[in-house]
Amino acid sequence: MNVSRSYLQNDAKVKKISEYITRKVADKLNDLYKKERDNYEKYWDDIHPFIKYGCLRDEKFYDRVKDSLIYKSLTQDKFITLSEYLEAAKETHDNKVFYSDDPRQQAQYIALLKGQDMDVLEMKTAIDVPFMSMLESKNQGLSFMRVDADLSQYLKNKDSKEVSEEDRKAAEQLFRMLLDNDKLTIHLENMNNDKVSLMLESQEQARRMQDMMKLYGADSFSKDDLEPATLVLNNNNALIRRILDHPDDASNKDLAKELYDLSRLSHEDLSAEDLTAFLDRSQEMLGKLYQ
Repeated sequence: MNVSRSYLQNDAKVKKISEYITRKVADKLNDLYKKERDNYEKYWDDIHPFIKYGCLRDEKFYDRVKDSLIYKSLTQDKFITLSEYLEAAKETHDNKVFYSDDPRQQAQYIALLKGQDMDVLEMKTAIDVPFMSMLESKNQGLSFMRVDADLSQYLKNKDSKEVSEEDRKAAEQLFRMLLDNDKLTIHLENMNNDKVSLMLESQEQARRMQDMMKLYGADSFSKDDLEPATLVLNNNNALIRRILDHPDDASNKDLAKELYDLSRLSHEDLSAEDLTAFLDRSQEMLGKLYQ
């Protein structure tokens, strides 16, 4: 006897069984969270994709377990709830959640946020992309931001004067020339960490759309379809000041490209051609130090 899947899904008895199982699983998860938190955290990395999938498929299941959902904090090295994150973030980035989908590649951005006492959650599995969108729809005003998205506004030196429009345009023109890229969007900002020379900022929603398209196998949607990342220069960094104060220096081109590629390594994978050029340039610049 052939029984269709749609028939079973719409059968009243099957629905009741499904609801009962869902309720029992949710109750067990909540019980583990409250009474056996250490064990719950121990197995979270293995079970969380299935729990998140269940939340996406069944709104009632999400409502039952939402207070027991935990997230790995990359700056505190422990698990926390979303409400705990948002409570701690009220003073610095209210209703915004910074996350990393590649902690190793994005280590620099994570360290910068940690230096500002701002937390970063790990969201690196494929299910996390639609899961974050679901959380945003359930919580008014909530937005998830990858660590390389719109970060510079939280790193500005509030005690410094705003960079003049004239200086911004001059810096943009100079770095576009040095990097051989007249379409690059460049901002000049006074940051509170003078060790950071420059960074790349991506467009969160556009990049997340790319991740979703990859998840569903839409290969036609490429990196070229995204809005280009913004290059943010730190006006308080010695290397950037050296370039800006001596715009005609012959060594500026190599220095600008080296800093740019270093920033790209924390943002994306370099192509084989760009990586080869970066390594060759690095060797050449190191060799000049000992001449």
